[in-house]
Amino acid sequence: MIIDPVQALAQATGTFMEAAKSSVAPIPTVVPSLPEYQTASETGTRTLWYVASSLMSISSLADGRMLCFELCRDRPSQCQPYAL
Repeated sequence: MIIDPVQALAQATGTFMEAAKSSVAPIPTVVPSLPEYQTASETGTRTLWYVASSLMSISSLADGRMLCFELCRDRPSQCQPYAL
């Protein structure tokens, strides 16, 4: 037989804890408003492409240098063009 710990405590102390009572107010109805859309201008679009392509170029350049250092770690003479 499995004994509930709460019942065992109630029997041992002679008191019984009542369940907590709570009341929840009704949730108010929310009426959403129409979304506001923002558009990017030609300058913003051009800037975004410039920033994205620059970051990709820099990251691929750094990745190529790291790859060269990993591959040529034992043969540094072959990595001279990529030396910093």
